Amino acid sequence: MDVNYFGTLAMTRAFAPALARTHGSAMLNMLSMLALVSLPMAATYSASKAAALSLTRSVRAEFEAQGTQVVGVLAVQTETEMGGKLPEPRMTPQEVVNDALDAIEAGISDEIVAGSQSRGVHQAFIADPKGLQAKMSTRLPQRG
Repeated sequence: MDVNYFGTLAMTRAFAPALARTHGSAMLNMLSMLALVSLPMAATYSASKAAALSLTRSVRAEFEAQGTQVVGVLAVQTETEMGGKLPEPRMTPQEVVNDALDAIEAGISDEIVAGSQSRGVHQAFIADPKGLQAKMSTRLPQRG
């Protein structure tokens, strides 16, 4: 919670005045598909990302009047220090960044699903959220 929620909240508060003064400003919050579903032994991480998703949606509504674009990025496992412990395949950080920047350039102020792998998981969530949660509940993260 300290980084994923309270850190995002602190940064939002710190930059809110500058964003309000800057025409066409944008804020990008890195979320996770685990904001929507959870994994065994990752309850705290999932809860922190769900809280960050809720914060992102609230801030988007608050900042709309000042013209600040607020984008939340939903992604699955990505090749990062933390993500390196997750099973293959993983997305590259560049794939996530490219989709996020494309959303900002397109003027999207919503959640975006970054990367083809994430889009597949998101479609499964839309089609059958309980089914996806049941499938995710059978996956145990690798300890390493």
